[in-house]
Amino acid sequence: MNTSLIQSYRNFFSREEQKILRISLYILIALSSVIFFQKFIQFGGFPEYQPIRSILFNFLMIVPFILCLMIALKLPGKFTTIPKAQNILYYVGIGFLNFLGYIVITNVVLYLLNFSTSLISENFFWKYLTGIVQVHLTLYLFVHFYRHKTSQQTNAPKFIQAAKGSTTYTVKITDISWIESYDHYVKLHTAEGVFLRRDTMKNILTDLGNDFVRIHRKFIVNKHFVKRTEKKEGKTFIVVNDKKLKVSNSYLQKVSRILNSTV
Repeated sequence: MNTSLIQSYRNFFSREEQKILRISLYILIALSSVIFFQKFIQFGGFPEYQPIRSILFNFLMIVPFILCLMIALKLPGKFTTIPKAQNILYYVGIGFLNFLGYIVITNVVLYLLNFSTSLISENFFWKYLTGIVQVHLTLYLFVHFYRHKTSQQTNAPKFIQAAKGSTTYTVKITDISWIESYDHYVKLHTAEGVFLRRDTMKNILTDLGNDFVRIHRKFIVNKHFVKRTEKKEGKTFIVVNDKKLKVSNSYLQKVSRILNSTV
């Protein structure tokens, strides 16, 4: 069961998203540990102090927020067709939903465990707004700033022209998950389908920017869509979405360095 959950997590989140969630988890664990020991030193000598209650609150500071953060990481990708979806108001809206979701989940857990007499505790709400929310807000801003910086392509175009059938489309670069060499053309694989463009692998890799990595003479992958690496019978494969692509030996060292993996 644990193995299947871990595999589902790796399949659902890209390497970049997994890295963001790990950093967020480490920060929250460190901060919650500091808060716990501060409270223990300050109130540990009083008979009214309940360490179990304090541990529960610290646990609730971490787990529900990480769950909400997982949703927040995925939401922007679902609405990329909305005009100006990447602007600041869009992320403020996602942030508001994130914090609202955290408050609701936490209050329900406290109520079910009989730590609160009402489903929505006003006391917890105001304590959150005057305390923990500062930690969560700082972390939320860090996560989206980090994601924005790592996904920026300084010299790459935002769109590229490619054909599907007899119609030419404008394809968003960030929507391309992997690219395949096809005679004198390249196939651009996206969630909307496969597009064909007359180009060489060398030229298109130069045009697309640092988010794309060549792993084989026939394959280029968008590192933000890489789910995991696999080894089988001495061969290395990269899984992009549900597609398993072979890594050639000549690109293995470079791929390992760029993707920060142990392929």
